[in-house]
Amino acid sequence: MIVAISGCSGSGKTTVTNNLIHVFGKDKTCYLSQDSYYKDQTHFPFEEREKINFDHPGTIEFDLFIQHLKELSNGRSVKKPIYNFNTHTREVRYETVVPRNIIILDGLHLLWKQEIRSLTDLKIFIDTDIDICFIRRLLRDMKERGRSINSVIKQYLTTVKPMQEKYIVPMKKYADIIIKNNNSDQSSIKDIVERIKRDCNL
Repeated sequence: MIVAISGCSGSGKTTVTNNLIHVFGKDKTCYLSQDSYYKDQTHFPFEEREKINFDHPGTIEFDLFIQHLKELSNGRSVKKPIYNFNTHTREVRYETVVPRNIIILDGLHLLWKQEIRSLTDLKIFIDTDIDICFIRRLLRDMKERGRSINSVIKQYLTTVKPMQEKYIVPMKKYADIIIKNNNSDQSSIKDIVERIKRDCNL
């Protein structure tokens, strides 16, 4: 079963993903993050890389993501790229992902891409207040990605927010389940777990 989890940056996609992996166990789940498939930008100087609109779906190598998704669904392992957000480049090493009964995807643009929607059995959109999303992104980018507060705010206003409004929020119409207010809606998460158990005969 392929489960796609989408939503705005900071909405709680990773939290919901981790909850599902915890419930079902790593022996029954494997995980692909859209973030791992950002195109390599080593051909640009670092100063130019910082100006790239990474919230536009064109920065994602979707062909490789879809290829890997199909490989996993056919029972074959894949070598997932490892993306370095500090340098905006791919590392030379890879992470091997082994296929499991439940394939969990998360990413900003999963529901925007029709081919991914057609491959997915359960589509989830996390609908979190936009102010909460921004605060979480601010804290994460400063702590984990070495960004300054000014750079995070500038990026949010110039690219993140406009791209969310254009490419992400409208796509929730394709979701099978919408979770309001992130993982505080425990009833929605319970519904997801029960649906996966039913469809996978777990």
